[in-house]
Amino acid sequence: MKKPDYELFIGYVALITIIYLVLTAEAKSWSYEWSGKGKLYDQRNQYFVTCRLTKEKRVEPFFGDDSVKCYYTCTDKEKMVITTHSNHVCEKQITTPRGDKRDWRGR
Repeated sequence: MKKPDYELFIGYVALITIIYLVLTAEAKSWSYEWSGKGKLYDQRNQYFVTCRLTKEKRVEPFFGDDSVKCYYTCTDKEKMVITTHSNHVCEKQITTPRGDKRDWRGR
C-alpha cells in the first residue's frame, strides 16, 4: 500500500526542519563567547570587585589625630568610603569581597 503524497511531503519537511535546528544549534554553541558580566564565586560564596579612587579628602579633627577619607567607586557601581590615618596614603585601586560571608565547606 502506497502512502499518499502529502504524508510523504510532511515527513520530508519535518526531517529537514530537525536537521536545520540541530545544525544551527551547534553553530551557535561554536561561536559562543563569555561576555564577562557574570560573577565568579569562590568556595565561600563570595566574589571580588575592583574599586578605584575617585576623591581624597583630608579631614580636620575635633580632637586627636587628623585623618584622610578615601572615596572609591567600584565595578558594581557601588561607592564606598574608607577613613585612614593621615600618615597612610589612599591606594589608587583596591579589591574587596562581596556576597555572602558564609562558609559552606564544612557541611
